[in-house]
Amino acid sequence: MKKCLSLLFALMLMGVYPLSTTFGDTPDRDPGGFHRVDSPVPPPAAIHDGFVSITGRDADSYLRFLASDLLEGREVASSGYDIAAEFVAALFRMWGLEPAGDLIHDAPRARNLLSAGSDARKSPSRSYFQDVVMREVLSTTGSITAESKRSGVRRERTFIHGIDYTSTSTGTWSITAPVVFAGHGIVEKSLKYDDYHGIQAKDRIVMILNEAPGADLADSPFHQDEYEKRYFQPRRRMHGGDLRTKTAAEKGALAVLLVENRPQKNRYLGAKILDRDKVDDSGPVFDPGRRRLLLPHSNNPDPRAPIPTYQISRRMAAEIVATCGESLENLQSVINTTYKPASRLLSRVRLTLNTKSRTQLVRSRNVLAVLEGADAEVKNEVIVIGAHLDHLGKKGPYIFNGADDNGSGVCGVLEVAQAFAVNPTRPKRTVLFALWTGEESGLLGSTYYVAHPTYPLAKTVANLNLDMISRRWTREQLESMRRWRGMDIPQKELEQIDVDRFMILSRARGSFPVREALKQANALVGMHLLIRPSTGFGGSDHAPFAFKGIPWVFFFSAMTQDYHMPSDSLEKVSLDHLENVSRLVYATAFHLAGWDSENKVLE
Repeated sequence: MKKCLSLLFALMLMGVYPLSTTFGDTPDRDPGGFHRVDSPVPPPAAIHDGFVSITGRDADSYLRFLASDLLEGREVASSGYDIAAEFVAALFRMWGLEPAGDLIHDAPRARNLLSAGSDARKSPSRSYFQDVVMREVLSTTGSITAESKRSGVRRERTFIHGIDYTSTSTGTWSITAPVVFAGHGIVEKSLKYDDYHGIQAKDRIVMILNEAPGADLADSPFHQDEYEKRYFQPRRRMHGGDLRTKTAAEKGALAVLLVENRPQKNRYLGAKILDRDKVDDSGPVFDPGRRRLLLPHSNNPDPRAPIPTYQISRRMAAEIVATCGESLENLQSVINTTYKPASRLLSRVRLTLNTKSRTQLVRSRNVLAVLEGADAEVKNEVIVIGAHLDHLGKKGPYIFNGADDNGSGVCGVLEVAQAFAVNPTRPKRTVLFALWTGEESGLLGSTYYVAHPTYPLAKTVANLNLDMISRRWTREQLESMRRWRGMDIPQKELEQIDVDRFMILSRARGSFPVREALKQANALVGMHLLIRPSTGFGGSDHAPFAFKGIPWVFFFSAMTQDYHMPSDSLEKVSLDHLENVSRLVYATAFHLAGWDSENKVLE
């Protein structure tokens, strides 16, 4: 049986056993689920040398430098980050991988590598670095003023930033407009539910509740699996408006005011993730704030919030609604009991949103290297394997070394890059290795690359994203993550999981080749995987690719108490786990890079 599996994998690598006609848009007949392999098979000869070259020992040598105090936490636009970027570029150069960054100024220019021709690709006309210019927000001030008129009396109420509301939106503007209450801001044709029915959102400010109708009621149609994941997952609540903000923008809204639907239940989500029910004051308590950076032509560091978005307090929302003789609680009750929208124009109030930001330009760099595919027919198609290189830098005397986040992901990319470089059999498709800047500030490096790709996005067939891949789970953490992510893991399956070999993978929904690549790769590694199809609207560097419809896989291991803390250090890394995940990525990538997307046998 093992020999048969190994032969099957080898045939698929050679492209003579195609499993699908395309990388994307394939009907996904499998909603995901567990994939357990307890007895892995040997890697086929086509990928053997690269596979066995991936070791925890090598990863340890890279990580000891990347997570050292010398680099001072690899903060964006710092000397520590620049040293890390030079280090990984030197490794790419040593392994013989070609540079795939910016054009060198005195070299012949071409829009991208695929249009440059073979001679241009082979010439030293590119750098390993892609410059990313960012706008750093030094300070933001502002206010929201509500002006109302009732019984001939004009009233004005000013709400204060940091007390009544918060916002990640930055820039300088003054928006004055009427306000509409749009329920939960949901449009679900399959449920015949539309919070925008009968109201005009264009050129208005939209107030919406998060979550969905009937949050506390088991019979709510929004508790069906598909909608439960879309509207009730804590991570979606934590990241603001997600689909709602996008919908409001499509309706022509000028700005969005987000209101917490269940403040008592949803408070302290970050603490619930890690089961922190009290503040640990045995050590330093760090200000969670960090440098605010965004790309120069954006006022929003969050790509899910295409228009100015504010998180406002329930008290502020109630005051605004009350100016029109309405009650926020009553409107909410109507929605929850009838499952029908209670949307309306708040006709007696106008809001003025004032924001002013002081900024400066800073510069950082992505690091890009490429291995050109061996097959003339499909080498113009590209697999992108990436991880973010940046972390949080320093806070006072404390250095955030980021061994797991994301020194581990960087080491994974380095291991996979070296494996491709030393493997005698080259992949049919081209493989781009990318180390992104600015992930911790809002996916800036990967977002910039997607806007300025070395290879056309139309020819980018998959993105594999490595973020925090070196920490093992405990059963307690798995239970906590199950609650946080809203995952319905049956108890029987939960008991079968070997937490030392367990990993949660997210992948693009509707991509059969990606799903099969993961399963075939895991046959060689032997992990217990929970594979979850998703839209990809998450807080890591696969998201910009997902927004462009590019199939993706997100490799992520355990969430721990050390997340974004100085205690995320080298001695807590599991090198065996890092080795296994890196081998899984390598085998998955080689499988995809050998895929025949036209369903033809490649000779």
